[in-house]
Amino acid sequence: MATVYSRIQTLGEIVTDAITATSTTDVPARDVPAYLIKVATGRYREVCPIIVPEKTCVLGDELRSTNIGPAVGSTDVTDTKYSLETLGRLEEIIGDIITGSSVSSTTGNTETQDIAVPFADTPEVEATKLLVRTMQQNIDYRVGAKQLVYKTDPTGYNTSYLSGYGDARKLVQENKKFFQEQVISYIGTNYPNVLYSRTKCRQDVGYIIDAMTYDLTYGGKFQSLTAGLAYYEGTTLQFDSS
Repeated sequence: MATVYSRIQTLGEIVTDAITATSTTDVPARDVPAYLIKVATGRYREVCPIIVPEKTCVLGDELRSTNIGPAVGSTDVTDTKYSLETLGRLEEIIGDIITGSSVSSTTGNTETQDIAVPFADTPEVEATKLLVRTMQQNIDYRVGAKQLVYKTDPTGYNTSYLSGYGDARKLVQENKKFFQEQVISYIGTNYPNVLYSRTKCRQDVGYIIDAMTYDLTYGGKFQSLTAGLAYYEGTTLQFDSS
């Protein structure tokens, strides 16, 4: 520990000395090593997402002979209902989140809701809810669970208004961690016996919020559809349904 602290002090002095001398020439250039991972010809099925360090290139031997894709999971497809119901919970609270209304947190969620003006208006609320519903219906339809009673598009959704949902986007993004902890608490309260990775669940909820943020920024439903299709690779179910 002493060695680590000494190293931190030494590195810190580089910055403080440069500030004192009012010169940037004493600050060494950023060291960002580049890596190359060479993959031999073959078919590889990996646990996704595949995360590599910055400045890393994954290079296959040949364009068509090196195939890397997601591994088929061993989770029973009946677990789908937990995803569907937690998305349903997100749809219930997301309108309150982006309009600045206080949300009653599920027991265990210690995150503080971010309430800051400006708030979203009615078209933004309906459009944002529709994005969550799009994910639900794609998962439900493609997995074949058929556990949802499909709802029609919400009244008031303006399909020609493809951008400008800035207030909704801002509050959705700023409450990202709140949504993550809300989902964890919701599962813990309603399904206390379910075994799952809370870290992975938080990551997946983060991807969902990012997808919604993108669509609220640029219009359309492309990223939300992509999030809803995560249970599939092409037409292949990524769960063991046996």
